[in-house]
Amino acid sequence: MINTYNESQLHKTLKLFFAARTHGTTEVPYKNCILDIVAKDGSIIEIQTANLSALKEKIRLLLADKKKVTVVTPLVIEKRIDTYSTENPELWSDKTLFSSRKSPKKETVYSKLKEMTGLVEFLTARNFEVIFVDAKVIEQRIHQNEKTDTPNKSRRYYKEWIKAGKRLAEFESETSFKGKKAWLSLIPEKLREVEFSSKDIKRELNKSDGKYAGVLLWVLSRGGVIECMRTEGRLKIYSVKKN
Repeated sequence: MINTYNESQLHKTLKLFFAARTHGTTEVPYKNCILDIVAKDGSIIEIQTANLSALKEKIRLLLADKKKVTVVTPLVIEKRIDTYSTENPELWSDKTLFSSRKSPKKETVYSKLKEMTGLVEFLTARNFEVIFVDAKVIEQRIHQNEKTDTPNKSRRYYKEWIKAGKRLAEFESETSFKGKKAWLSLIPEKLREVEFSSKDIKRELNKSDGKYAGVLLWVLSRGGVIECMRTEGRLKIYSVKKN
């Protein structure tokens, strides 16, 4: 269940947009969980701005109840980091912009696949869809006078800032993945009719996406899109799984 008091502005903005687009209702109780959006047609939309695998049990429950489920997640194609200084971290009215910079990191569907590992069993399910939204976001941070840990004590190295949330600057196109054919599009076209390995995937993709060849093959093989034919030394050879 999402505590709406702590809900990020990014999550809230996407939720309200997709609710309006589908004439849906937000924050709907269902059994032991809260649904982000129930669309007018009865389908379920879940907004997930963090780890997609965290939705595993909720999706399993909904699909077992024959619900149509769409997961919407942002692909951060551009991120600006605004760091604020403040005497009182609880009051945004006291905050002053300390620094602002553009992050060099950029997400793609391939980099997002590492969050999909918990959802592979649903990949080709008839009622399951994932929508990736290209988004430009602003990450807000609060400057600290000394290096510190996060509130949940998760940092390996202390830093002089803590995160205060993300907000959507704008979003552009969106890409839907539903069913085997859609997920298969992540395999370069020239490899879909032949056997291939992670080396072949890396060769055909750009350098940035190619480094995720291993997780791509892991997700698609366990999702029933491709299958391992054999092993040659330490290299696994795959092909598209036939129906």
